[in-house]
Amino acid sequence: MFKRLFGFNVAVKKENFEETVQRWASIFEVEPNYVKSSDFAVPGILGAKLEIGSSYIHILAGENENVSISQFVAKKGEGLFLVSFEVDDIEAAMKKASQESVKFVSETPLTFPEGKANFAHPKSMNGVQVEFLQLGK
Repeated sequence: MFKRLFGFNVAVKKENFEETVQRWASIFEVEPNYVKSSDFAVPGILGAKLEIGSSYIHILAGENENVSISQFVAKKGEGLFLVSFEVDDIEAAMKKASQESVKFVSETPLTFPEGKANFAHPKSMNGVQVEFLQLGK
């Protein structure tokens, strides 16, 4: 069901976005791949993906203060925003997790150009927001 740890998402302030991307890319000696806002399941996000081995670190910031990632940074500060896991079948993974009392932010997966995603609410995952991600159709 779970294929792999897809990556970690780090939330930063919008004004720190470019500086943070360059710093992390330099530390890990990789080139950042900037992601368009329209490529995310949730709109309004600035993003850069750093490929490290077979996993990714995503540096994310909100385009404005109304985006959930901006609200996270305002409330908790910059830092780890979520851990992402790639799954074979998102609906089956959600069903199994729901049987274990995991609550999701949406009853059905969100679709975006790369596939489908849903987010386990942090309160049901010991304070960690977990993304379930199915790539492809």
